[in-house]
Amino acid sequence: MDFFEHQDVARKRSGRLVLLFIVAVVGIIVATYAVIALALIVLTGMGEGTGSGGGPTFGSTGGTAASPIELLFNPALLGLVSAGVILLVGGGSLYKISALKSGGGKSVAELMGGRLLDRESPERQGLAEQRLLNVVEEMAIASGTPVPPVYVMDGESGINAFAAGYAPEDAVIGVTRGAMEAFDREELQGVVAHEFSHILNGDMRLSIRLIGVIHGIILIGLLGQLALRSAFYSSVSGSHRRRYSNRSSGSDDAKGKLVIAAAGLALIAIGFIGVLAGKLIKSAVSRQREFLADAAAVQFTRLPDGIADALKKIGGGAYGAKVDNGHAEEISHMFFASAVSSWLGGAMATHPPLPERIKRVQPSWDGQYLEPVAEVDVREDRGGSGSKGSRASVPPIPGVPPIPGLPSIPGLPGGAAGLAGAAALSGGGGRSAVDQIGQPTPEHVRYAHGLLAEIPEALKQAARGALSVEALVYVLLLDPGAKERAEQWAEFKTKIDKGTAGLMKRLVEASPRVDPRWRLPLLELALPSLRAWDADKQREVVANVDVLVQADGRVSLFEWVLRRLVLRAFRPPPRGEGRRAMVALADPVRRVLGALARVGHPEEEQQRAAYTSGLEVLEVRLPDGSMPSSSLGELDDALDAIEALRPSDKRRLIRAAATVVSADRSVTTPEVELIRAVSDAMGAPMPPLMPGQALVG
Repeated sequence: MDFFEHQDVARKRSGRLVLLFIVAVVGIIVATYAVIALALIVLTGMGEGTGSGGGPTFGSTGGTAASPIELLFNPALLGLVSAGVILLVGGGSLYKISALKSGGGKSVAELMGGRLLDRESPERQGLAEQRLLNVVEEMAIASGTPVPPVYVMDGESGINAFAAGYAPEDAVIGVTRGAMEAFDREELQGVVAHEFSHILNGDMRLSIRLIGVIHGIILIGLLGQLALRSAFYSSVSGSHRRRYSNRSSGSDDAKGKLVIAAAGLALIAIGFIGVLAGKLIKSAVSRQREFLADAAAVQFTRLPDGIADALKKIGGGAYGAKVDNGHAEEISHMFFASAVSSWLGGAMATHPPLPERIKRVQPSWDGQYLEPVAEVDVREDRGGSGSKGSRASVPPIPGVPPIPGLPSIPGLPGGAAGLAGAAALSGGGGRSAVDQIGQPTPEHVRYAHGLLAEIPEALKQAARGALSVEALVYVLLLDPGAKERAEQWAEFKTKIDKGTAGLMKRLVEASPRVDPRWRLPLLELALPSLRAWDADKQREVVANVDVLVQADGRVSLFEWVLRRLVLRAFRPPPRGEGRRAMVALADPVRRVLGALARVGHPEEEQQRAAYTSGLEVLEVRLPDGSMPSSSLGELDDALDAIEALRPSDKRRLIRAAATVVSADRSVTTPEVELIRAVSDAMGAPMPPLMPGQALVG
């Protein structure tokens, strides 16, 4: 499967989750109704037995007590019970999903007691932590995703890891201390690649929804515990009032409390059924995902022994993959391997058996597990890497206006020849860059490793720092020409404090020229630090970015791309599951293709030909319309809108966009950055374009 097929599969799994959730809720409604109806029958019998004539009259007429048959088959009671269960279970699920969605992967990592690794000062970390950060950064740059924060669960000796978040923008990687110390670099690469597969293929969103569904289902059991405690405490307090009550009413009170306690126990039993249903749902939804992620990790690294040996060490370790944290059961389906024991064995397991997973990636396995060594040699990684719906729009940041007077596309420095630092990239064998969206290869990992080694250390450290990242963003926007840079600096230096200005000067001295190939990787490294700022700081930085962008009187393609990526870092888009057809978003689709045609081709005839070639690739007949003229602001709006497309239509649009750009048989570095921005707008991370690789096949 390619990336977009994975997205479709994830959406179908979400549909299966909804179906299983409905079945579980219906079962809970039936069981709860039976418990309440039987309790009312018992209470009715008590009332008749005492001669009070005051039995329950629910659903009866004329003030007479309802008969047991009427109570057992009572539509009004069933309606009330159904509404109550749906409100409780559905509301609890939605609340939990909303809380986890707003907190992102960070909330899950902190729930598990994770410690955030300090990217800014790697010298404070141990060698194992440095190696882990190196591997994660390589994988992120190779796959074209933001670099996720990394958390270590220091108190966990078991060998395990997880990826959490609602979208790639808020994803985190969590690793146990046992895994970090037990794995060599290839094994760690395999496990991290497995977790990146979950990030890329939409599995994290499903995992968050699964947590919410289970939370809602178990609320019935919690309600039963509340009823039981209520009956117990009322019995204790009632004993002090019995001397003021007659014998009959005291007996009735005791019987009533007994019924409440019995109902509480029954609800706890129903809650237990809910827990059982939750485990079945997790097992049904999660197991196949692990096979797919293992296969993706092998494709990613081309090192089947890496992930196979990692699984063998889990099987041979004293602690296995066990996680002792009390919340481990709640997120058990997110882990690399089974973090908790299943009391019904494999029937309830969230992960396939280890031997089956190992055999799939290493068919020649002899059945022997590996005993983790006490300490893996990580010295080679000290300083770097070594190897063994409706329109979706990005909410604006309050107080941050759009760039005033954005020029139209024809006003940009036109064509490949007019763009500074352009490097022609065309032809090439093998799979095209578009075909590798969401499916990076070992070549991309090696490329990312080499690129990180090539980027000056001062720039990399600036990207990782909470304070220095601001200076880096500004430095990336400085014009390469001496005269233009002097004009920018003269206008800009009054807008920033002396500390930021000093940091900028040091970065320029360390690297007078920023290679165009470094810019997007540096931004990907910087995104975790950018997102840590509060709203006031974000508004200040966006205002400063606008000053730099407009200082030379024009907005270059890269300046627009950088501003867009910074804004998306501050206010990530709502990553829903696209469901709209391309014909429903014909206008923004045409605007995207028209803008790309005007940027990449200087002559009007070439622009029309490129635009037409893109429309043909869409394989969908859009309503008639000529090639639109767009400003960069209108292109922003169009990119926000197309995020709502269905996965299959996103695939076609990205292919069409790449066809438009490469119609002249050459692709420049800024054009690649634009295509990657278009792909990113649709939640489809594109790996770096390799030298000599075709953009589209």
